[in-house]
Amino acid sequence: MAAADCVILALQHYDQGPEWQALQDNANLVYVIIYGAEAVVKVAGLGWVNYLRSSWHQLDLLVVLLSLLSLLFAAFSATQLRALVLFRFQRLLRMLKLVRLLRKLGDISRLLDTFAAAVLPMLHIAGLVFVIFFGFAFLGVLLFGEVPHGEALNSHANFESWPMAMLLLLS
Repeated sequence: MAAADCVILALQHYDQGPEWQALQDNANLVYVIIYGAEAVVKVAGLGWVNYLRSSWHQLDLLVVLLSLLSLLFAAFSATQLRALVLFRFQRLLRMLKLVRLLRKLGDISRLLDTFAAAVLPMLHIAGLVFVIFFGFAFLGVLLFGEVPHGEALNSHANFESWPMAMLLLLS
């Protein structure tokens, strides 16, 4: 069920037709009902205290509550609220249900554990690279901020401000 939900979520694209949007909306409603029923059955069987002991159950409950909240926003609003952070966040959390299933498999579980262990060092390296780029962009603004535009420097590539210097360094 979680894999089919992820496939439906992954098939959303820009400028999709109304038929495709209706199909995705209906599938979203079906998955929210199924996930909600699953949470209700688990709470009834385990009780609130035992249910909330598991972090996966907490994730399931958060997915259900955010999904219901996004459905309420969509139902009671005249404007399109699809761009809300809440809507995007609950879809991301629904994708995590697939990760939960993959953890049960031996080799994939080991791969996910290795990836999880590597995330923090990768963030440290990304932070170090950002600090280096920040320093070079700052020096670029100090040294070349007043250089007039020419062939290489124009309104899109210059050191006149720190954000433009960062973009120039990243290009």
